[in-house]
Amino acid sequence: MLAVVGAADGDDHRSMAERLAALVPQGELAVIDDAAHYPNVERPQEFNRVVADFLAAYGL
Repeated sequence: MLAVVGAADGDDHRSMAERLAALVPQGELAVIDDAAHYPNVERPQEFNRVVADFLAAYGL
C-alpha cells in the first residue's frame, strides 16, 4: 500500500499517512515536495512517477 502526501500537507494528514504505511504490510510513504493536499493535481508528473515506481517494485 502506498500512502502519498504533499510535503506542505497538514501535520494531521501526514501523521495519518505515516501510521497507515507503518501498519499495512509492505506499506510505504511517499512525500512529494512542493505539493500540499493534492499532490496528484499539484505535481502530476512526480505523483505518477512515484506510483509507477511503487507498482513496478511489485511487478505490477
